[in-house]
Amino acid sequence: MIYREFETHPELTSYVQLVWMMESEHADDHAPKSLIVPDGIVEIVFHYGDPWITTVAGGESMVQPRSFAVSQMRKYIEIESNGRTGFVSVRFYPWGAYHFLDRPVQSFLDDTAGIETLWPAHHEELMEKLHETPGGTEFAGVVQRFLLDRLEAYRKDEAALDEAVKLIRSAGGQLSIEKVG
Repeated sequence: MIYREFETHPELTSYVQLVWMMESEHADDHAPKSLIVPDGIVEIVFHYGDPWITTVAGGESMVQPRSFAVSQMRKYIEIESNGRTGFVSVRFYPWGAYHFLDRPVQSFLDDTAGIETLWPAHHEELMEKLHETPGGTEFAGVVQRFLLDRLEAYRKDEAALDEAVKLIRSAGGQLSIEKVG
């Protein structure tokens, strides 16, 4: 299995924690089942290989959409490969994702939202570009250019809110309201 992290575009670094990919080296190269615990993070996944399987809190399993965002969660999930792996993922800081959306992150809390739901006017164009892209580095570049366009369209002027979330995070959530204000 190939794992690679990409340099984040400078204009995205305040919002995006990591852009990374995972790809099978050969047909029988499968990733083990992984447990993902709630962490306050929104992550967007773009599959160019076979979509993985998600199991929510030991319950129902489903095949992931080809491209989707997983929101902040209150329950754990397990993920596992489902064939030949190939995806690029964007992991936002807890204060980052809402700057790229025209809807609140809370609207898909504990859930996933397809790219067609998050950006209906831009979904088809993005998917066409990704379909024409071989994967890996080029794929990550297309995703970052798309996010730059969404940031230009939806960036919020909420510096105080972002700083409050950063402060709470740096203190491990152990702050009084008075110290945040």
